[in-house]
Amino acid sequence: MSEASQLDATTSVVYPSGAPPPAGETREIAPGMLWIRMPMPFALNHINLWAIKDTDGWAIVDTGLQTLDTASAWQGLLAGAGALGQSRITRVMVTHMHPDHIGMAGWMTRKFECRLWMTRLEYLNCRVC
Repeated sequence: MSEASQLDATTSVVYPSGAPPPAGETREIAPGMLWIRMPMPFALNHINLWAIKDTDGWAIVDTGLQTLDTASAWQGLLAGAGALGQSRITRVMVTHMHPDHIGMAGWMTRKFECRLWMTRLEYLNCRVC
């Protein structure tokens, strides 16, 4: 039996980069790469997002749900003393059209006057849903 098939509901997740960051905070997982967790008001209570060091700021991968909690967490991260604080967001990349991935993309691209990067099909799907 393979190791993967031996996992069950009592097996805990092992994070190779240490414990996950608290909601609305970052953890550096490699030089120039940040792990961000944003809160969600569901049974799955968070989404993992990423920031990648870019030439003159940070590229953001996925943005979290468009909620007051997420907006407040982003504002805190972007105004705080941490790695993202007072930094420029250079681009927003969205992996797919689910609301927890694209929710804050419009706000972020307008605030930082940066471009949204996502496939045309995903973008068009989110515009009609």
